[in-house]
Amino acid sequence: MAPLATLAAGRGDCEDYAIAKYAILRAAGVPAEDLRLLLVRDRAVSQDHAVLAVRDNGQWLILDNRHAALAETAMLPHFAPLFVLDHTGVSLFASPYAARPEPDVQPAGLAPPAAMAKQGEPHGDAAAESRKASLSAATL
Repeated sequence: MAPLATLAAGRGDCEDYAIAKYAILRAAGVPAEDLRLLLVRDRAVSQDHAVLAVRDNGQWLILDNRHAALAETAMLPHFAPLFVLDHTGVSLFASPYAARPEPDVQPAGLAPPAAMAKQGEPHGDAAAESRKASLSAATL
């Protein structure tokens, strides 16, 4: 559903809400570099879920349509990131997870692994520092 349609309808699924929040925050002037749409595996309920991550004063916070309060990434150890969508594209965190047993899905940080760095991005220590600066070393 389009962001305005989600707002007009007053309902939608988690992806609809995450996209609507992204659009609203961008329209309010939040830089694209400070926003991430995340598809996570919520191991507490064994479901995939979409949320929005927003960086505020260097701290990544999660906006989740299932909870009214903002949550720091460290407060969500049951979230295992699968995909991140941002202004540069999509990053994959988990290889096909559906075929793996649930206990094998390990939490990962928000930053893509060095092996999956996009062409033209820094590599090695520079890539690690860039990921730390842009996405925090916190594990979901």
